Amino acid sequence: MAPTDDLPEHSRSGIGFAFGVLQADAVPGPILVEVMATLGFAEPTTRQLLARMLRQGQLERRRVGRVSVYRLAGGYLERWSRLRYGDTPPPWTGAFHVVVHDIPERLRVRRERLLGAAARAGFGQPRPGLLIGLTAPEFVEQVPARADAAAPMIEVGMIEVGMVEVGMLSLDPDAARRMAATAWSLPARAADLHRAATDLERLLDRLAAEPRPEGTDALRLMFEAGTIAGSPRYSAPALPPDLLPADWPAQHVQDLLHHAIERLTPTVGEYLYRRLTVSPHADLVEGGWWPPLSAHTG
Repeated sequence: MAPTDDLPEHSRSGIGFAFGVLQADAVPGPILVEVMATLGFAEPTTRQLLARMLRQGQLERRRVGRVSVYRLAGGYLERWSRLRYGDTPPPWTGAFHVVVHDIPERLRVRRERLLGAAARAGFGQPRPGLLIGLTAPEFVEQVPARADAAAPMIEVGMIEVGMVEVGMLSLDPDAARRMAATAWSLPARAADLHRAATDLERLLDRLAAEPRPEGTDALRLMFEAGTIAGSPRYSAPALPPDLLPADWPAQHVQDLLHHAIERLTPTVGEYLYRRLTVSPHADLVEGGWWPPLSAHTG
C-alpha cells in the first residue's frame, strides 16, 4: 500500500507542543524525537511524521552537520500561533461574505477542492451550495477549474465549471446568529467545550492529589491538558461575540487550561532543563527560555 500523508492530529499536535513547551523558534530533530518519546510516540513514528510534515510544507529544515533543525511553517504555524497566542475574530459588520455554488456531480473533485479551500479559510456551510464567512473569499480564485496544473482558475458563472458566485448577505442580529449556529455547528461545538471543561476539571483534581506529578508524568499531563482544550476550541474559526450564544463556554475552558499550565510549569520547566543540560544538541535550540550551552561553559 502506498504511504499516506493523512496523520492523526494527535501526533501532529505533539510536534507543536514540543515547540510550545520549549518556547522555541527552532528545535533540532534529536530533541523533538526525545520529547515525543516522552509523550509516548516511538522514534520511527516521529521521524516519519517529521518527513511528512516537511513534504506538506508544515515544517522547514536546515542542516547543521548531520543534524536537522526544524521550524514550524505554513498553515501548521498559523494554527499553532492561534493556539498559543489566541485568536482575535473579525468584527461583525452586519453582513456575511457568501459564496453560492452549483457545481455538477461530474465535477465533484472540483467541488470538493472548493469546499476544502473554504473550510481552511474559515467559511461555514449553512446549507448545500451556500458558504458564509467573515472575510473576503479569496480562495475562490485559487481553486483550479480543471484537473491539470495548467488550467485557468475558476471563472465566476462559467457553465464549464458550474456556477460560482460571490457576494454579501446582510442579516438582522437574530437571523445572523441562527445562520452561524448552523454553518459552524455551534451547538455541537458547545457540547464539545463542556466536555473539555469537565475533563480539565478532572485533570486539575489529579494535580491536586498526592503525590504531585513530576518529570515525565508532569510533561504528559501538560500535553493532555493542551490536547483536551485545543481540539474542540479550534474546530471552527473564532467568531465575534455578536454571533455566539450568551453562555458560550470557550473562555471557561481556556481559564481551566491556564490554571493547569500554571500548576505544571515549574515542574515541567525543571525537568526539561535537566534533560537539555545533558543533551549534545541543546545549543541548536533557537529562541525560548533555553540559553546556549556556551553561556554556561564560558
